[in-house]
Amino acid sequence: ADEMPSFTRTDCGVSKYVGPAYDLLLAGMGAATGMGTVGDLYKRVRSGVTPGTFVVGDDKVMDYVAVSPKVFLGGPTFASGRMGDQLRVANLIPTAQPYTSAPYSFSSVGRGGGETVANVGAFDQSTGDGTQDDIVDWVFLQLRSDATTVVGTKSVLLQRDGDLVETDMTPVKFRGHSSGNYHVAIRHRNHLGIMSLNSNLLTSTPTILNFSNGSTPTYGTNAQKIVSSDYFMWAGNANGDTAIRMSGPASINDATNIINTLGSFSSPILNTYARQDVSMDGNIRGSGPASINDITKLLNTLGAFSTIINQQLP
Repeated sequence: ADEMPSFTRTDCGVSKYVGPAYDLLLAGMGAATGMGTVGDLYKRVRSGVTPGTFVVGDDKVMDYVAVSPKVFLGGPTFASGRMGDQLRVANLIPTAQPYTSAPYSFSSVGRGGGETVANVGAFDQSTGDGTQDDIVDWVFLQLRSDATTVVGTKSVLLQRDGDLVETDMTPVKFRGHSSGNYHVAIRHRNHLGIMSLNSNLLTSTPTILNFSNGSTPTYGTNAQKIVSSDYFMWAGNANGDTAIRMSGPASINDATNIINTLGSFSSPILNTYARQDVSMDGNIRGSGPASINDITKLLNTLGAFSTIINQQLP
């Protein structure tokens, strides 16, 4: 009778309030024992604690590290420091994160997975100075304890000015993790992933990581496209591998993937949410002006048919 409506008996733990947050970590989560009857009540056990205020709970009473990343995608139109949000305008952004199912199937770790919004109206955030907070797309974040070890993931929302936020538009929280040094990696369904070069001290107070202006260095070489003073994730990964190219066999050639999806250069696919939509305007096109032609957009990204850009995500 003491369980609140959102409490999950099969996935909970004993958490101590340490101010301003609780201290429950991933390792402390598990199922309650007992049958819930007289003499065999449900219970969770934690040992080795000092006196204090405790609660049996789940995500809401977990310790966490918070981060406020900022990133620009190279696919959408870009002007005055803002990305285009044509997918939002056309109501094509899904209300449930797309990354943990086909065709993307990114692996969830920790408390990540299942992120949703109530309806497409949540993507319209016309506050502040207008449309800077409107949503461009979903983005997949990884928390890494070192350059290669992923300890947490989360699907978040990308605003037009580059801010990455939770579905309630607040800074991103990785629950079940205590303060410490972490790398943060950013992945997108048709852009090459990037990661912070250095591990950064993350706490429950949001740490700003700005990948859009170069102030947060990225791992590897040529990890982002630089235009003037703006830094962009490389656009055009139409086949979802780890490189962007317009040469080689069909299995690795992003332009061929787009053409095969269309069936012919002159047969556009309209009003779609797909990785072959390099320009992220809701349409896949192999013909027409450069502003709407996804193959031309891909070529302009590479600069030459023979160029290959490799993802710098370990």
